[in-house]
Amino acid sequence: MGMRAFCRFWLVLSLGVSFLVSPWNLQSANAGVTKVNCSESGSIIIANNAVIAPAVDEYGDTQDCQGAVTIPAGVLSIPNSIFENNSYLTTVNIPASVNSIGNTAFSGTEWLSSINVTEPNATYTSVNGILFNNDKTSLIAFPSGKRLETYTVPASVTTISNYAFYMNNYLYSIALPANVSDIEAGAFRGKPLEEITVAEQNDNFTSVDGVLFNKDESSLISYPAGKTETYYAIPYGITTIGDFAFNRQRFLRGADIPTTVTSIGVSAFYEAEEMYYIDFDAGSELVSIADSAFESVWWLNSMEIPDSVKTIGNRAFMGTRLSSVDIPSGLESIGAGAFSSMRDLENITVTEPNSNYESLNGVLFDESMSTLMVYPENRGRAFYTIPSGVTSISSNAFFRDSSPFDTGTNLQFLTIPSSVTSIGNSAFVNDALEEVIFESGIQLETIGEGVFARTNISTIAIPASVTSIGSSAFEASNLQRVTFESGSQLETIGASAFKDTEISTITIPASVTSIGNSAFYQYYRYNKLTSVTFESGSQLETIGASAFEYAQIPTITIPSSVTSIGSSAFSETDELKSIKFASGSQLVTIGRSAFYLSSITTITIPSTVKSIGDEAFSESRSLTAVLFSPGIQLSTIGYRVFADTALDWFSVPASVTSIGSEAFAGADLGTFTVPAGVTSIGSKAFAETGLTSLKFETGSKLTSIGSSAFSDTTLSTIVIPAGVKSIGTLAFASYYFQSIYFLGNAPTVPGNLVEDVYVPGIPKAYVKSGSTGFSKIGKQWKGVTVTAMPTTAIVKPSVSGAAKVSQTLAAKSGEWIGYTTPKLSYQWYSCTAQVKSVTGTIPKTCKTISKATKSTLAITKTSKGKYLAVLVTGKGTGTTAIKWLSKSTAKVS
Repeated sequence: MGMRAFCRFWLVLSLGVSFLVSPWNLQSANAGVTKVNCSESGSIIIANNAVIAPAVDEYGDTQDCQGAVTIPAGVLSIPNSIFENNSYLTTVNIPASVNSIGNTAFSGTEWLSSINVTEPNATYTSVNGILFNNDKTSLIAFPSGKRLETYTVPASVTTISNYAFYMNNYLYSIALPANVSDIEAGAFRGKPLEEITVAEQNDNFTSVDGVLFNKDESSLISYPAGKTETYYAIPYGITTIGDFAFNRQRFLRGADIPTTVTSIGVSAFYEAEEMYYIDFDAGSELVSIADSAFESVWWLNSMEIPDSVKTIGNRAFMGTRLSSVDIPSGLESIGAGAFSSMRDLENITVTEPNSNYESLNGVLFDESMSTLMVYPENRGRAFYTIPSGVTSISSNAFFRDSSPFDTGTNLQFLTIPSSVTSIGNSAFVNDALEEVIFESGIQLETIGEGVFARTNISTIAIPASVTSIGSSAFEASNLQRVTFESGSQLETIGASAFKDTEISTITIPASVTSIGNSAFYQYYRYNKLTSVTFESGSQLETIGASAFEYAQIPTITIPSSVTSIGSSAFSETDELKSIKFASGSQLVTIGRSAFYLSSITTITIPSTVKSIGDEAFSESRSLTAVLFSPGIQLSTIGYRVFADTALDWFSVPASVTSIGSEAFAGADLGTFTVPAGVTSIGSKAFAETGLTSLKFETGSKLTSIGSSAFSDTTLSTIVIPAGVKSIGTLAFASYYFQSIYFLGNAPTVPGNLVEDVYVPGIPKAYVKSGSTGFSKIGKQWKGVTVTAMPTTAIVKPSVSGAAKVSQTLAAKSGEWIGYTTPKLSYQWYSCTAQVKSVTGTIPKTCKTISKATKSTLAITKTSKGKYLAVLVTGKGTGTTAIKWLSKSTAKVS
């Protein structure tokens, strides 16, 4: 895999403003962005007075802190999840300036043993490496790697924060003081924790056998995850099993729930590792089972939902081993995914009378049979035809996770009736599913997010009525062929819609207006996409980021309607040799790395393009020619846009005002002309090119040249326009470099312009008379020797006026420089043959006109039928005269 796939990352966080951090360009002076190294390895990023992320290396991998990290003074915020699940961080030192720390900032950092706060801090303090608020009334974070077996919470504490003891690796016992009045849900989700005790004087909480309850024992708050009993009977009188109460419990195999319990909280038994059964006492009054209450209780195979239950939350039983579910007669609502990914589930029945749900052959529907809600994963049928009349299929309805423990026959072939108009997200995520048939006449409009992801479907025909294919709709499926029915109305192909499928060819309907990010990204399927065709009359407007990254298409024509090509859209398409833009192209934007590492040889950029992203064509090593359509208004050639290409010639559009850092670095360029409108050339812009000749157009507005801009080229001479105010260090560091002609005053240069190791002798800096800021003639300045500029015409002479008898011609002397300022003289010539170009040699066909030594010439009859030209001579004090004969006029009439 090309390392480039990992090298790009966009990290955007909202900390009052949105900003972008690039791992290869972090400097403390860059918009307040700073990288701070950790004591052993890794680093963090600081921006806008906040810790925003761990740093990322050149391959895009997170550089998790190892050892200690000291957050710099002045930082105000440490947001949620910044160090979450870091396996190597041992110590965090927080400055006095920090006034905001997210609850999950340090959660799951398994080796973190100490959080230290610099005093005085107005918001936080630390005691023995444990984080509190300033007045020690709130315990915020007990480090996961702190090696204490028992801990007594200080008497001042009134609040235990959520995640306070999350996943601590060593703590077996916690003692709570009398003042604790508020314990946030999930505060004690620790791995080895066996008991929680409470001071008898506490008015809010109590403990029985190490289990935490509220004071009147009506709510079970936390059953420690490391408590070793294998069975537990929840005491009679408990009405609420709190959020996360048995979360990740490691030893319980069974539990008895009394009739008094009316609610089971969010993730109450989530990932209870050994739980096999739950018994509800006869006459249970349970009303609600919250989201994820029993999710991922992998071995739970025995449980009957009490008749009293009214609501079951999202993902409530997801991933359990129940083989059958009976829906109570009074059940009013079932959350999304409540019974999904249950590999042993064979049958769902409904106790009658139930006014909300219906079961048909073990499949769950709503009461009207218009919505299919859950298809049991282990129903034992290879074929299923959804009943006619069903109009919608719920999210996760056929969801199935692959498993080595699969039993029975899995659903392979599915027929969807014409009555269906909507399919919920992830409805058919089921890797056994091989074929889906849409009945003729179906009016389905949307295929939602993840609907057919991870299926074994090899071919599918998308109904003409579908207008939108959602994100990840077919992601990671075995889809090899997709066709769109004639008259397709499809408008949107969502992000990752066909990512990592096995599609080899695709024809995009004309109706499609947008292709989402990574829609056809194909790395993990070994790049099988070889043909992309857009139907005639395409209305496509946007091609998203990485949409065709890694595809093996050899050629593509972009529809004229496309206005933007996203970042990396065709990156690493190493078979892509030809890209064309349809006539009348409306393209405005070519994104970052859009054609990085492609094999294109030539490209013509449409006149409508206004921006080309950084690295857009870099390392496309077959690219030899880039042409710009007339009238283009492109203003910037950015960072590494054409770096490391085979370009040996390049014509910059007149609209360009900036050439960015490394824009052409490593390209094969031999000659280059900089348009007059360019004001800046970035660092290393032409480094390591084959550059032998560089010219600036007349009237250049250039003001700055970056460091190493022309380093390691074969350029020997350069003429610096008069308006240049700054030149970066080692701008001309090259073995071949010999001379610089400065047309203006000395620019600001931080260091030397050249490096001794690169040059066989000291290059010369030629300066004109009256220039300022240089050393004296003969002395060194910025690594070069200041030398008097020889007389030179940097703009050659010409003639203006009509070539007719009795008219007057005027000599345009051009622009002359030298040390000292050269004086100019004139001599007019009469020629029998036209002089077609300015020359320093007088042709034999030309003769002097007697006494015609002024800058003007009145044409007489003697010149009729001849061609007239003017010789301009420039001579500085003590220098050799330089002469240029202008192009001649037309034949005098």
